[in-house]
Amino acid sequence: MTRNKITITLVLILVFFAIYSDQRFKPKNIDELREKARSGAEVSPPKAFTTDGCSLWFNSLFGNDFTDICIEHDMKYWKGGSAEDRKTADTVLRESVNKKMSFMGDIMYFGIRVFGHPLIPAPWRWGYGFEYPYKY
Repeated sequence: MTRNKITITLVLILVFFAIYSDQRFKPKNIDELREKARSGAEVSPPKAFTTDGCSLWFNSLFGNDFTDICIEHDMKYWKGGSAEDRKTADTVLRESVNKKMSFMGDIMYFGIRVFGHPLIPAPWRWGYGFEYPYKY
C-alpha cells in the first residue's frame, strides 16, 4: 500500500469512529423535546419523537456545536409534510450551520437531500414519525 492510501484509510477510520462515538448522543430532556415537537403539528405522528442530534454526522466540530440546529431539523423531519416543507427545513439547517462553520452546512445539506428522502428506509428519513413508506 502506498503512503497516500494508508493515510486516507487512517483518516477514514478516525472519521468513522468520531461520528460513531458522536452518535451515542442521548438527550437528557427528551420529554421536553417531544412536547416541543408535538406543539404546532397539524397532525401529530403516531411514533414518539426521537433524535440522535446530527444523524451520521458530527454534533460538534472544532468548538462549533450543531446539536440544537440538528434537533430542530429532526423535529421537522419527524413531522414530515410536503416536498417544499422538506426543502425549507434543509435550507434552514444549511444556513444555520454555515453561520457557525462555513461550508459545513453545505456538506450537510447535500447529505440530507440525498439520504433524508422519505423513500429511504432509514430512521432519519423525512416523515420518520409515520410508518414507512411516507409520501409527501
